[in-house]
Amino acid sequence: MLPRITLDLLQQTVREAAEETREMSKGQVFNYAGIIPVMDQTRPYDCTPLNTRLFATTGGDGVHFSLLVLSASVQPVIMTVPMNFGQTMESHNCVLAENLEEFLSLGYFKGWFPLEQLFYDRDRIIRFYQSEEVETDDLSDRDLQFVKLMRRKLGYMHLPLNLHRLEALKQLYFETLIFRAI
Repeated sequence: MLPRITLDLLQQTVREAAEETREMSKGQVFNYAGIIPVMDQTRPYDCTPLNTRLFATTGGDGVHFSLLVLSASVQPVIMTVPMNFGQTMESHNCVLAENLEEFLSLGYFKGWFPLEQLFYDRDRIIRFYQSEEVETDDLSDRDLQFVKLMRRKLGYMHLPLNLHRLEALKQLYFETLIFRAI
């Protein structure tokens, strides 16, 4: 079965939702709730998997999201956190979702920017993403409007972040990632 949300559809929807968000709240800070589109496929970090397609950045510390395209229907989302200064590629990369819809579902209430905290305070951020409450400190009003527009336009549901799911995705896909020899 082919994914319902493709990268082209995601990129188009992000552009549309960003434009609508800017129109609704001129003058406010806006960072796409942590999925700032990336069109340049240059690999700025040695820890970015070579066999992935970069599609977004959080806007903080080089954190970025990419697709591991294994087939038309299997396209896991990888998060790379370059500033984690670990000794292994696993300390910089996490398989977050099996496809774009699952990835978007993780940010249903809170956006995608805080996901990088999985590398620094895993248990807290898993609890944070399991909660369906949105606190005003989590997102700016503009980013919250963007998140609402994204889910309305693409029709995905909330999927709480889950440690068991992350471990299963790691077992399924991490070994397929290819990294630059260091």
